[in-house]
Amino acid sequence: MIVPSPDRLRTRLRVSRGALAHSVSAAAWRGALEVRRADPTTAVALRVGLAVLIVLVAGGLSGQTEVAGFAALASIFLEFRVPA
Repeated sequence: MIVPSPDRLRTRLRVSRGALAHSVSAAAWRGALEVRRADPTTAVALRVGLAVLIVLVAGGLSGQTEVAGFAALASIFLEFRVPA
């Protein structure tokens, strides 16, 4: 079994602590959740999320839970398909 040196272990712990502190910081969450007006990636993600939500809810309410997941995958495919 290979045991890491104490220096490598300290460095790894310091980097891990920094990553954990960043992931729970308010500034990181504000930056990640900031919605800009002309951001095309956000628009696509919101459209896909809304399409999947509608399909899953409609499938669940109609009692077709077995096929609701496949229908959600189809809605994702239709959103990202290349227009002809």
